[in-house]
Amino acid sequence: MSRNLVTKYMNVINAMENKKYLYSLLLYLIAPTLDGVKPSTIVTLSTSGKNLDLLWSKYKKEFLDIYKINYIELKKTDKCTTILFYHKEALNKVLYNKYNLEFLKEIGYRDFSNEESFLLKLKSRFKDTCPHEIGIFLGIPIEEVKSFIEDPKRECIYCGYWKVYNNIQKAKKQFTTYDISRTNMILEVLEKELNV
Repeated sequence: MSRNLVTKYMNVINAMENKKYLYSLLLYLIAPTLDGVKPSTIVTLSTSGKNLDLLWSKYKKEFLDIYKINYIELKKTDKCTTILFYHKEALNKVLYNKYNLEFLKEIGYRDFSNEESFLLKLKSRFKDTCPHEIGIFLGIPIEEVKSFIEDPKRECIYCGYWKVYNNIQKAKKQFTTYDISRTNMILEVLEKELNV
């Protein structure tokens, strides 16, 4: 994805009023999830600066109604809220993958009735720290998640949306798919904003 395009986008949205800024920032961040090519995206909204945390509290219902995205607030503190936005079908596909399910069972997940049960378990594990299995929810291949867990200090062979230890071609292909979603979202918002 072009850095110049992202910079231009950030400059344009920084000049927007608060609600529009929040929506435009979220749309950029979660575009691959909105498109269904990424099962979920984690976003932390801070109370500092534009106080996106407060704006989220104020406008989340409207945002969710407009964009039809699912979410769970994984953690809320006095400084920020961490949210997992998810595409229900895409998330179910990764959660019920045989190898992912096996791994989640090994680390204590027991209720497999629906994605909400997985998400509630993830939220409970998120209280103290960001659990490594979040990678599965985010669509990171299980072999990459396991490689990171085995040795977080191990040097990766490539870094993009995640640290790649194993299959660089597969990862780059997925990163390109995510970049295309974000680029399309940027162009759509800029076209509306700048009437290009």
